[in-house]
Amino acid sequence: MVDPLILGLCRRHAPPTPEDVNEALEIYYDLRDARGKNQVPEESEENPIRYKSLPRHPRPPHNSAPDQWIYRTLLTAISRTRTISRGTSDIMIQLLIDMRDFGVKLNSEFVQSVFARLLLATDSHGAAFDMYSYLREMASSILDQPAYVSILEQLANLSFDDDPLPSQAHYLDIMRDMRDSGTPMTPFVYTILFSRYASLATSIPHPTPDTPLDEVEKGHDLHQRLFQATKRLHLTLKLDASVTPNVFTMNAIMNAYNRLGAFRDAWGIWEQLAHGTPAYDNVSISIVMDLCGYSRNPRAADRIWAGIMQRAQQPPKGDRPVVVPTRNNWVSRIECYARLGDFQTALDIFTDMIYGGGEVWIPKPNQAAADTLLKFSWSYGRSAEVEELIKSELPDLYPLLPQPDPNRPPR
Repeated sequence: MVDPLILGLCRRHAPPTPEDVNEALEIYYDLRDARGKNQVPEESEENPIRYKSLPRHPRPPHNSAPDQWIYRTLLTAISRTRTISRGTSDIMIQLLIDMRDFGVKLNSEFVQSVFARLLLATDSHGAAFDMYSYLREMASSILDQPAYVSILEQLANLSFDDDPLPSQAHYLDIMRDMRDSGTPMTPFVYTILFSRYASLATSIPHPTPDTPLDEVEKGHDLHQRLFQATKRLHLTLKLDASVTPNVFTMNAIMNAYNRLGAFRDAWGIWEQLAHGTPAYDNVSISIVMDLCGYSRNPRAADRIWAGIMQRAQQPPKGDRPVVVPTRNNWVSRIECYARLGDFQTALDIFTDMIYGGGEVWIPKPNQAAADTLLKFSWSYGRSAEVEELIKSELPDLYPLLPQPDPNRPPR
């Protein structure tokens, strides 16, 4: 009867309420204590719960002892509640301790489907790392490559109001554990964190004259910390002889530097890609077009696009693939020139896409191309011209055009 009661409480509301979870926990505690749960280390102000180096107490199997299903139900419910505190992290740690003491078997799927989500329910970077450390201590054998990657992805996405930046030290510690365990290391573990840095850089609001000074300083501080973290991680990657960066990782690095305004560093990444170490792909093209626009470099935009188009029409050389610009690349090019202040060139590119420019490999405009051009046209006072062009030549796209928002100019 215990299992259905716990399940019913944990699923009565979506998301579960703290009251329901607490009631389910009380039922669990009764079941646990009935099985003679060993006393856990006492709490103290200095160390609310000692997570590490706990003695093991093997127990004989018993069909009434809590099983993995009960723990999965409770932990999943806790991870989905909206009330997160230090106490929440302590409860999750204690449940992991109980799982160990009752000899509940874990597997990699548990880490990917349940444990990784628990990390997002912690209240600090330190608490999340403590949870990982205890899991590794109690069941290191289940941490295979997918499990490690799931944990790293969740740690990278952890963000708190007082500290939105992921802990690079903790992240690298887990990578070290991964390497020490003999788990194959891939460039993707670096890509995860570089991508997160780019996302955080994009989220920093642009200050306005009305922005409070403390918000401006907060954004500036986060920007500086992100730049330093990106440089440190890039250096770590360069020194890591076990990992050869692929194009996905290089794209993530270039994008992070670009979003942070570190244009010289971003250009350095593009030069490596342009020389085939590794060879660029279509995502690289979009990022470098953004780089040209944000760095206000029209000459680079002309030169790079000409080189890309020239290579696209040549036969492949060695291992370097032929990369033909996609429709998304053309949209990035439109945005690049509009951001550079050359709206006429942006309009000409869009027109070439409509009529083909005499070349069969120029893609037709899509909704993204039309939206991008129109949004920038508002700043140049040419929206009527663009709307008329789309209405006459692309009637299917015309009804879907966005309406102007003076409070949100294109970025």
